[in-house]
Amino acid sequence: MMDESRFREVVKQVMALADGTAVEVLLAAQQEGLTRFGNNVVSQHIETGNSELVIRVQQGTRQGKAGCNQFDRATLERTVRKAVLLASIQRNDPLLLPLPGSQKYRTLSHYRPQTVAVSPGEKVDRIRQAVGLCMKKKTTAAGIFSHGMQAVGLANSNGLFAYNRYTSAGFSVTVMAKDSSGWADATQPDIHDLHPEALTAVALEKALAGRRPKALSPGEYDVILEPAAVAELLLFMAWEGFGALPYLEGRSFVSGRLGQKILGGNVTITDDVYHPRTLGLNFDYEGMPRRSVVLVDHGVAKAVVHDRKTAKEAGTESTGHALPLPNTNGPMPLNLVLAAGDSSVDEMVASTSRGLLITHFHYTNILDPVPLMITGMTRDGVFLVEKGRVKHPVKNFRFTESVVKAFNQVEALGRDMVYAHAFWGGGIVCPAAKIRGFNFSSATRF
Repeated sequence: MMDESRFREVVKQVMALADGTAVEVLLAAQQEGLTRFGNNVVSQHIETGNSELVIRVQQGTRQGKAGCNQFDRATLERTVRKAVLLASIQRNDPLLLPLPGSQKYRTLSHYRPQTVAVSPGEKVDRIRQAVGLCMKKKTTAAGIFSHGMQAVGLANSNGLFAYNRYTSAGFSVTVMAKDSSGWADATQPDIHDLHPEALTAVALEKALAGRRPKALSPGEYDVILEPAAVAELLLFMAWEGFGALPYLEGRSFVSGRLGQKILGGNVTITDDVYHPRTLGLNFDYEGMPRRSVVLVDHGVAKAVVHDRKTAKEAGTESTGHALPLPNTNGPMPLNLVLAAGDSSVDEMVASTSRGLLITHFHYTNILDPVPLMITGMTRDGVFLVEKGRVKHPVKNFRFTESVVKAFNQVEALGRDMVYAHAFWGGGIVCPAAKIRGFNFSSATRF
C-alpha cells in the first residue's frame, strides 16, 4: 500500500523522467480483506492489496496515458515513454485543458486505523455469533464481511499535489427460510461501529415474517421504501440527472429547469462528501477541491456538478466532481445526501391505509433517461400494509416507474439517516421514504 511519503518520492521520479513534458500522476491504492459465508459457515477469506499509477502526459492538445503497478525506475521510465508515445499519435482535442496548478483542500478524514488492523479471526468470530441466531431458527445465512482502505493521490507538473485515504467496513447478510428471505446491510469507516449480529437479527426477522407470501395484483400502491430502496432511485439521479454533461446536452431531467420546481417541496438533495455519514475524498480526479453542492432545495433545481471542461462550457467554475480523464461520462456526484424528514418507518406504516413496505430493489435498469424511467425487482421482504398495520407478506414485484414522478409524490421522509448501497454500487446517505402511487408493472412467481 503506497502511503503519502512514498507517493511523493514516485512523483519526483516521474517528473524527472518526463523532462519538461506536462505530466499528471494518478495513484489508486487499495487494501481489502473479504470474508464470505454461506449455509451458516465461513466459506472464503481473501486479503488483497494493490497500488497502481496512471501517468498521463499532455502535448499541446493531445494526451496519452499508461499505467503500472511496479515503481522501480525502469518501470516508471517505460511507462512515461509509453504515455508520451501514445500522446504523439492521438488526434488533437481542441477542448483539452492545460493541467491545473496547486490547490487548497478542506480537511477531511474518513480513515480509521483499527479498520485496517482487524484480523481474519476477529471477523470469523463475529460471523459465527451472527449466524448462530439463524441456526437457532433453522434458517440459513449468507453474506459478506469486508474491511479495508482506499487511497488516491494526484500530482502534476504544474505543482498540484493531493493525497487522501479512507477506510470502510461492510457487512451484508441474506437470511433464507423455506419460502422467504430477509436482508440487511451496513457500511462504516470504523469496523467497531459495525454490528453483524444486530444486522443479522434484522434480516432474520424479515425472513421469518416473510414466510408464506401471498400473491398480489400489480398496479399503483403507496409504498414505504426503506433506505436501501430509496438509494436505488437516487443513484439513477446521480448517473443521469445531476451531472453537467447530460444537463448541457439536454438529456437530463434538470436541463433548462434550474430555478424551477422539479421535485416535491419536501425533497432537498445535496452532494456533500463532508457529511459525517458518507465516505470519499476532498478532491476530484483533476485535483480540484470537492465542494458541497445543493442540487435540489425543497423541490427547486439549484445546480448540477461540474468538472473543468463543463464549467468552461457553462461559464462557471468546477465544483470538484471530475472522473478520471479522459472519460465520456462527464462529472458526476458521488456523495448524494437526501435530507431527512420528521417521520419513522413505524409512523409511515401507521399513516397508510393500503400500501406496501419494501426492503430493497435489485437488477434495476434505466428505460428512459429524461423522465428517469427505471425498472427493477423487489427483494428480501415485501409486506402489505392495511389500515396502518403490516398485514402479511406478499410475493415480489417488478416495478416500472419514473424517479422524477416518484420524488414529486413523497409524502414523508424518515428522521434517521443511513449510508446505503444501491444494487449497482455507490454509497448514498438517505432516510426511508413514503411515496404515493408507485407503479408495479407485474408480479412474480415467488
